[in-house]
Amino acid sequence: MRLVPHDETLDYSLTNSQMVSYKGDFEGSGFHFVTHFITSERDVTNLLQLDFIDVTNKIPIFDVAFKTQKQKFMLRGLLPKEGAFFDYFDQLMDVNKNISRTFLEMVEGKQSFESASTSIKKMEREADRISRVCLDLLHRTFITPIDRDDIFNLVKCLDGFADNINSSAYRFANYGVEEVRNETFEFAKVIIAAVDALDVAMHGLKNIKKNDQVMREKCVLIHDLEDESDEINRKAVAALFSQNDVMMLLKWKSIFERMERAVDRLNHAANIIETVIIEQS
Repeated sequence: MRLVPHDETLDYSLTNSQMVSYKGDFEGSGFHFVTHFITSERDVTNLLQLDFIDVTNKIPIFDVAFKTQKQKFMLRGLLPKEGAFFDYFDQLMDVNKNISRTFLEMVEGKQSFESASTSIKKMEREADRISRVCLDLLHRTFITPIDRDDIFNLVKCLDGFADNINSSAYRFANYGVEEVRNETFEFAKVIIAAVDALDVAMHGLKNIKKNDQVMREKCVLIHDLEDESDEINRKAVAALFSQNDVMMLLKWKSIFERMERAVDRLNHAANIIETVIIEQS
């Protein structure tokens, strides 16, 4: 079967080396089709904007412009997908779980500021590396398991979390902090709880239909934890202004801000996951 755009003034030479065959039932209508898709990246933009027909029999195949989100995701289900993104998500979450636990050990006095900061910095660099590899794969992948913008934003959130915890740990080690304030323990425990909840939600992306309920529950928990971290931050900063040491105020305000931003990154990731669930429901 030869496929051409409805507007036959646009000529595409689709050779066998560029095409792969698929069979399916589009939109559950009972109409079975056999069609071809270009696999080379140079024609991706045009391919996603044009209607294709079987010019041999003059039978419309489907609208590749996707009039609805439902059509988009039903078609995505028929095409080969790059599943390695889920593996990179798992790797990033493993790094972030280790970072959050090392941070808690630091504020609890189980590790020195210098030692913990050095360890967290190494893990943050590993998160950077994984993020770069994942985004490079995203640029080279035609069909993604979830929307490519969602993949990009999730990776940036997970990497951003590592960046902010690393910045906070650096300040402990280099700003002359001598005693850990009580609010820091609360903050660190909220961070670990939020990371663990996001880990479950991220893992559920591999099978959203099966895991959507628990994913929603974990996202709600993350939102609640983010609200709790906001309250901790407000009280902590207010307490700082009740004392007269300006340098101490500046040091701790900077630390609390980085911790708050870290939780915000997790909350943003939860928002993205909720969007993915809705799109694929």
